Amino acid sequence: MDKSLNTTDLKLPKYLQNITPYIYHPINIQIYKSFQSFSSNKKCKVVVLLQNPFGKNNINKAPKQFHESIKNCFEKMNLLQTFHQGFFEEDNNKHQTIFALYLANIKNLLEHKETIPEAQKYLSKKRLEYSAKIVDKMTLSKIREEMEDMLFSELYPDTYEKYHTLISFTKKTFHQKENGMKKSFEELLKNEQIEGKVVSRVKSIASIHHKIQNKNILFSQILDTLGFRFILQTEVECYKLMSLLSRHWSIVNDKIKDYIAVPKSNGYQSIHITLLYDEHPVEIQIRTKQMHSYAQFGKASHSAYKNKTHDEKEN
Repeated sequence: MDKSLNTTDLKLPKYLQNITPYIYHPINIQIYKSFQSFSSNKKCKVVVLLQNPFGKNNINKAPKQFHESIKNCFEKMNLLQTFHQGFFEEDNNKHQTIFALYLANIKNLLEHKETIPEAQKYLSKKRLEYSAKIVDKMTLSKIREEMEDMLFSELYPDTYEKYHTLISFTKKTFHQKENGMKKSFEELLKNEQIEGKVVSRVKSIASIHHKIQNKNILFSQILDTLGFRFILQTEVECYKLMSLLSRHWSIVNDKIKDYIAVPKSNGYQSIHITLLYDEHPVEIQIRTKQMHSYAQFGKASHSAYKNKTHDEKEN
């Protein structure tokens, strides 16, 4: 056991040294290594290693020396396991608990992806979908997209493979040009003395599938598979940047959407344009820090938007 730990170059902290050998399972070690950078909270990590994603958490199964310190976290995990809607209003330390739930769900999916019974797979799907919404509230969009794709590939492998094949070349082409594009955009901001941040992204396979299904369109009609987001200081700079981009690159005229001048019904504000970079369509979003914060945390957040869309379709 100790040799196994040494070969992974993993130094477990003292608070984990005497826990049940279950934590020495290679999957637990990998989970700990992969995600320890996201949370330094000791109690959170203990709960992740011990909690049960498919039922209530029993504090008595935890080592006695941790009972008092993690009892509250276990109770909050049980609230989330039953999809308690009042959790966000009641919990002041939700981030550690939320992340514990996320890690535990991923851990369970990895452990059982080959042998998990259909009933538990259904529960895993529901837990992961709920976790994705929670993680999205934390603005961990990169993690959310990876989690959604993992879930999508497990539940719908044939559909996943079809989309993966369709976008693999597009993604490869984009990643080859991504650094150069980002550098060009950052130099443009610097030369024009515009303070801001440039973030690149590739739309997840799950998100592409949802868009095709919801809007009843073809894959070839999706022009926001690849994109960049500019987060600036003021509205004036947003419009200035849009003008500058149109001077340096060709803009697809029918793909200009000004949600700053005319916000969406949920309050979302941003400028969306599609430009051609080396003849390849790239979606650009331009917004201020305040607009970005509202899009992430307010009524215009991704999860709020998705939930509303889903409810409208159900009705």
